[in-house]
Amino acid sequence: MKKKNIITVLAIILCMSLFAGCSKKEESEKKKELAEELKTIGSEVEGENVYKVALENKTGKDIISVSVKDSSMTEYPANMLAPDDAFVKDEKRNLFYDSTSAIEAAKAAQTDAAKAILDPQYDIQLVFDDQSTLVLNAFPFTDIKEGEICLEDAVAFVKYKSVATKEEISTKDAELNIRAQAEAAAEEAKRQEEEARRQAEEEARKQAEEEARRQAEESRRQAEEARRQAEEEAKRQQQQSSGGNTQEGCVGDGLIY
Repeated sequence: MKKKNIITVLAIILCMSLFAGCSKKEESEKKKELAEELKTIGSEVEGENVYKVALENKTGKDIISVSVKDSSMTEYPANMLAPDDAFVKDEKRNLFYDSTSAIEAAKAAQTDAAKAILDPQYDIQLVFDDQSTLVLNAFPFTDIKEGEICLEDAVAFVKYKSVATKEEISTKDAELNIRAQAEAAAEEAKRQEEEARRQAEEEARKQAEEEARRQAEESRRQAEEARRQAEEEAKRQQQQSSGGNTQEGCVGDGLIY
């Protein structure tokens, strides 16, 4: 009887082990299938300089455009999403980005004075379905494998677990600082523009006053010249008139001088 009970218990344990093993295998396969089913942002390629990051859209809005610009570029390149393939809210996708051209540009910019090659900076521009645009500044491609794109206080940022430190990181404060610096720069530019406008108006006023003074001086000079010429003409006519009257008097009197 005891032997039968032992065999039964062993059979139950074996079934439980097999069931647990099957469950773990199924769970692993399910995770693998889910990972494989993730849609992509950008072209799915492989290579030494290719980054792959699983990103979840937690912004609460659909993203209709994603564009990555490295520090050698002046403008954002083409949208990495198809026109009818929005990155919808709460969706998770794999972002693929080939940094080869960025690294080559950094090497080309290397000088004798700066022997070290500076790592390129990558900014990701996001356009939402309400046509608003935000930027993930200095996206940490080298330190992220998986993360969330979030939107709070009018800034987009990422939350992720650091590959280097294993710490949970949020770039929100950094994005807020960047926005504050941009707003301060814009305010300073506005102040300088206003100062330049004021100086231009002041210079225009001074030039107008100087031109008015010059014209007034020229008018006064012309008036003075006209008066002088009129006086000289009057004197000349008077002299001519006086000379003619004297000659007639002499002839009339029959006197010879």
